[in-house]
Amino acid sequence: MRYGPILILLPFLSGCFGYVYPSVCRTPPLSVPEENVRAFRVVSEMEASGPIMTGPIMFADDVVEIPVVSARVESQKESYFAYYYLLFPFTGDREKSMSVLLYRPGFQTVEIPEQPWWQFPERGEPEKVWWVEAMTLEDQEEALKKVVGHDLSPKRRNRKMLELALQEYTRLAKMACCKGPGMAEQRTRLLAEAEKYAALLREKD
Repeated sequence: MRYGPILILLPFLSGCFGYVYPSVCRTPPLSVPEENVRAFRVVSEMEASGPIMTGPIMFADDVVEIPVVSARVESQKESYFAYYYLLFPFTGDREKSMSVLLYRPGFQTVEIPEQPWWQFPERGEPEKVWWVEAMTLEDQEEALKKVVGHDLSPKRRNRKMLELALQEYTRLAKMACCKGPGMAEQRTRLLAEAEKYAALLREKD
């Protein structure tokens, strides 16, 4: 049994292995006749390189608001080169994914994932979006965090994102105020969250 690890490693000692391929994907067009809907394109990237099992892994996401025009969100497209290599004992790979987030106050955030090119429909008819009401204050805050993030990521600090967060945390704080004296602590916390984004907006002025 002590020779097992050596036999496993031998095939990799004499060379390397790797591949690269183009990846093309898109999201379907969406029908959104409801009011107060905002749409966001999210591109997430994972890149890793270094010694096997110990190399650094970097995660990044880019969130940009996209227009809702005539009750419709157009299809979003993304293409890139994915790769993987093994040059023992080093390895590396890169992957991306894309989705569209739909935010509507009072409802759960809807995520529309990407589709690979071979699943593209022949016709570009917009898909209907099904909304689920966010019944509690906590559910509504979680719906907001899915868009603005949980950690004030620099990639999500553009002006539109900060304005959305400030507006919605202020709205949620007012909701907490209306739910009785037992919600005073919750209201204070939500107002503090709103002030974080207000301060970031002041820095941009």
